[in-house]
Amino acid sequence: MPADTRAADDDTIIGIDLGTTNSEVAIVAGGKPSIVEEGGEAILPSCVGLDDAGAVIVGRQARNQAAAAPERTVLSVKRLMGSGTQVRMGKESFTPQEISAFILKALKERAARALGRDVGKAVITVPAYFTDAQRQATREAGEIAGLTVVRIINEPTAAALSYESGAAGSRTLLVYDLGGGTFDVSVVRIEQGVVEVLATAGDSQLGGDDFDALVLERLNAHVEKELGLENARDDRLLQARLRRSAERAKIELSDQPYVRVEEDHVATVDGEARHLACELTRADFERDLEPFLDRSLQAVTTALQDAGMWPSQLDRVLLVGGSTRIPRIAGVLTERLGQEPHGEVDPDLCVALGAGVQAGLEMGQDTQAVLVDITPYTFGTRAEGGALRQAVRPRVRAAHPAQQQAAGHPDGGVLHPVRGPGRGGDQGLSGGGSGRPEERGDRHLPVRRPEPARGLPRPRPARHVQPGSRRAAARPRAGTGDRPGNSRRRRERHRTRRLRGSRRGARTGLRALGRSGRRG
Repeated sequence: MPADTRAADDDTIIGIDLGTTNSEVAIVAGGKPSIVEEGGEAILPSCVGLDDAGAVIVGRQARNQAAAAPERTVLSVKRLMGSGTQVRMGKESFTPQEISAFILKALKERAARALGRDVGKAVITVPAYFTDAQRQATREAGEIAGLTVVRIINEPTAAALSYESGAAGSRTLLVYDLGGGTFDVSVVRIEQGVVEVLATAGDSQLGGDDFDALVLERLNAHVEKELGLENARDDRLLQARLRRSAERAKIELSDQPYVRVEEDHVATVDGEARHLACELTRADFERDLEPFLDRSLQAVTTALQDAGMWPSQLDRVLLVGGSTRIPRIAGVLTERLGQEPHGEVDPDLCVALGAGVQAGLEMGQDTQAVLVDITPYTFGTRAEGGALRQAVRPRVRAAHPAQQQAAGHPDGGVLHPVRGPGRGGDQGLSGGGSGRPEERGDRHLPVRRPEPARGLPRPRPARHVQPGSRRAAARPRAGTGDRPGNSRRRRERHRTRRLRGSRRGARTGLRALGRSGRRG
């Protein structure tokens, strides 16, 4: 192979949206990202299974067998990333990283066929509120699939890159990203090609799977009451069939006021075949949705507060993720934010397109965009059994160099670099109670050193927090003289303090004047 061709292969980077329900891959050429389609389909269902011969199958084929062979099919594995659990598929057990690697490998091969050459590097998106353990698990899945993960970026940020990165002028966006298994919301400012994340919030256990479960619950209640099947919930095959019907009904209710669910031969009772026929209404479904929508709106409020903004200051609200097709979601956002949300770019594809934009940046292509992201969590160190010592506050720009010195325990000990919460400091680190570190999402990297002289503190080396991108540093905003470390809120706090100081001085002067007048 010629040397120049090898170099091109080595430098090719693809963008991947590894979703709970569906996944996509994007390539970039001439600064323009595009979704790789195969067989007329841009979306690869995030399903993995074993066929009758025991071979691994991925995508549509695996999804089609889920109802007939649930014991050999894995769905929604993204929610298990970083949990350390084992996933049963047939007679074998896999880690969530291994299951995800099958999906990533299928996307990698799809891109390679479209490009006509092999690819070995990728930008992969994750929910903004993924913990460090979940992000590391995603990186490991990429490595298992034969990919070098050059950067992991947040899904709402990627969506903003795909929507508005080339727009002229300055805009402030709220990105509402509700997918199959996770929810994120970010406030993003775009100015002169710089995409800067101001705040982010979310819930990594909120998504379309929960909405499917609401419909499934209604179907189960109907089967138990009308068909007399008391053990319906214990029948794995029946539950797989009903879950498929529930998802289909949820999708149809986005376009119709009611839907009729029918399934033949769901069970046999006293030698007689029983069939399911159940009518569901959009009104009932939306009523069931309200608690979940309230959770998402709480995150929207948190993101706006952290960004120091009112809803009226938003230029646009963007809808991302397939679950945002539910009409009630656009309705509650319009009521709460005072403007109709936009979904011009396919909500299923815009995250992958944004990953493609970032892949172009990593390759040095001119994509007319620079990404400035933030840390959604607190980062610091914690001595074993001790409290978190904050090194990097939440919502600071990345890359953000930070250093911290900690004294070693006189009797020796362990210092752990850990991740805390986005809000609440050390209080939230423990999740409001006890629990093992892996349950809280902390990444513990214990390092034991020889015991220092008794009673003398031992300084720890500086710990730097740096993402992998060589383009992650923020640009100064034109005409303002801002440096990356100077936030708008910090300047406003300084200004407020100066005003308060001048007011106190004025009041003191007036009181002194009054006293001199009385003495006169």
